[in-house]
Amino acid sequence: MGALLARVAALVLLHGAWVLCAVPVVTWLTASTAMAHSLNRWVMYGDDRFLHNFGSQWRRHWRRTLPVGAISALVLVLLLANLLFLMSRDSAPAVLLLMGTIGLMLVWAMLNISLVPVLALFPRLAIRSCLRETFVMTFRHPFSTIATVLGCIIAAAVLFQVSAAMLIFSAGITGYLGLRLCHRNLSSAEPMRDPAATELG
Repeated sequence: MGALLARVAALVLLHGAWVLCAVPVVTWLTASTAMAHSLNRWVMYGDDRFLHNFGSQWRRHWRRTLPVGAISALVLVLLLANLLFLMSRDSAPAVLLLMGTIGLMLVWAMLNISLVPVLALFPRLAIRSCLRETFVMTFRHPFSTIATVLGCIIAAAVLFQVSAAMLIFSAGITGYLGLRLCHRNLSSAEPMRDPAATELG
């Protein structure tokens, strides 16, 4: 019982670390990659040193993920701004543009939910290669990727209904579902799997 409570407490601290590190917004990708690595170590190898693994991977990934994370955050802000603007209009062209914006937001979510585990599992792979593998996985397996996105949205909605404070745990659920998606679909990158991805930094 004590070990279970200690593990739950460690998971809570992991999510707290994710929130603190994602607060600057442009660092959300680094924080999410570090969390995905920690979860992968736990699920695959029983390593529950969550904060240790999170910290080591934060230091390892922040330089290469910061530009991509900043661009991704900027794209989302622009899409949200466009969405809010179009929702205030009731013309036919505005409705069509609104549908297109929602479609682009779905694509954004699909790409990002795939990118995080790719970065976590292939830490020595060049960022361009990670992006290429992300595009391949996302558009080669669109239905499973969409299903994963919907699963994350449903999980976040359920947590929010329980308590707004519980919403932070959607980050861990999203990371876990993204890892499952990646392990299942990214067979094309298997020869490139970096042994260091499962090493403790």
